[in-house]
Amino acid sequence: MALFIGRLPPSLKQYDLEDIFLKYGKITRCEVKKGKSFSYGFVEFDNENDAYDAIDEVDGMDIDGVRIVVEKAKGRVRRGDERGCYNCGEEGHYARDCRQRSRPR
Repeated sequence: MALFIGRLPPSLKQYDLEDIFLKYGKITRCEVKKGKSFSYGFVEFDNENDAYDAIDEVDGMDIDGVRIVVEKAKGRVRRGDERGCYNCGEEGHYARDCRQRSRPR
């Protein structure tokens, strides 16, 4: 199960994020993305129960004076080498143009 981690300080690196979540179980993916004001990340656990334990313990944790957000990631897990729409996984269009889009524009 994949988790979304929001409001990360821009200085936080991937290995820092791994260190925070490693004690909850086996991690199969961990990545940090840079935003304008904050960074965000994704951590995927091999075991769903471990992911829920991590949400319970880490959501609201203070890192450098900011309370981070940890929640179940929405949508399906997408690997960096995959192409196609984030919503349906099909190639040929972007998520904003997807017919399977869940909410109207």
